[in-house]
Amino acid sequence: MCRVQRLLGCGVGFFAVMFLLTGTPAWSGEIQGIGPIPGEQSFEGTAYRSGGIGSDEREVLQTFEYQYSLKLVFSLQNGVYMAQVPVVIRDWAGKVLLQATSRGPWLYVRLPAGKYSIEAWNGEDKKTRTIRVGTSGLNTVPFSW
Repeated sequence: MCRVQRLLGCGVGFFAVMFLLTGTPAWSGEIQGIGPIPGEQSFEGTAYRSGGIGSDEREVLQTFEYQYSLKLVFSLQNGVYMAQVPVVIRDWAGKVLLQATSRGPWLYVRLPAGKYSIEAWNGEDKKTRTIRVGTSGLNTVPFSW
């Protein structure tokens, strides 16, 4: 059983009820023993959430996956996760929809269906991916250096 479930006792059900009652996710602020929970942010109308430092924080972030259409995962070739990765996402017309630095190895973005260009930097090298986001489901795109 993860630390989140041990601390809260009732798992994800509590958060579903809180969301239904308040219309907002129950996660914001801090959970004792885990630390700050990554909140949703916005760049010019594009919602995103980043984090995933430690398995407990990644488990918490997974409870929000259904809210997003894109998940970026940053790591080294040996599988070690990376944080503080600058990212730029452009629509197919070249408009910047997101410019942010992922505070952890996972970056979730809410994008409408369409074709996008994603650039990510590790401090030395830039990687570029062209992706298509569908009308449903989560698209996971790995970036590895």
